Amino acid sequence: MKEANDDSAPGTYGDRDPGGGPWIEKHQLREWFYPEASAMFADTLRFKRQMIGITQAELAERMTAAGIPFYDSTVAKIEKRQRRVHLDEAQLIARILGVDIAYMTGTDYPEDVREWLNEQHRQQLNVRRSSGKA
Repeated sequence: MKEANDDSAPGTYGDRDPGGGPWIEKHQLREWFYPEASAMFADTLRFKRQMIGITQAELAERMTAAGIPFYDSTVAKIEKRQRRVHLDEAQLIARILGVDIAYMTGTDYPEDVREWLNEQHRQQLNVRRSSGKA
């Protein structure tokens, strides 16, 4: 049973809980829980893959060669947030991209991805300006 000043969920370690963060009864989650990790993984996968210049088919081939059967359509579905990844898939995808899972699932895009996105945006603006569409 929860004590009056105990913000932990039943079955956790209270203030000593390594998960940290107060328990939010409404969501049945700890405050630090980030429910959009799958979405962040999908977006970061797409951006990082484009940054390093590999196609969906190439990523799928590398996944299959490493022992996890994948298709380019599987990669496309993940990037469109239509399919979630399993942990072993996520680990291998991150490894192929040269990063770790934490990089792929953070609460904000990694610095290099943000810089790359800004550069892509600047290039698009320059193209529009030079064609008179901006």
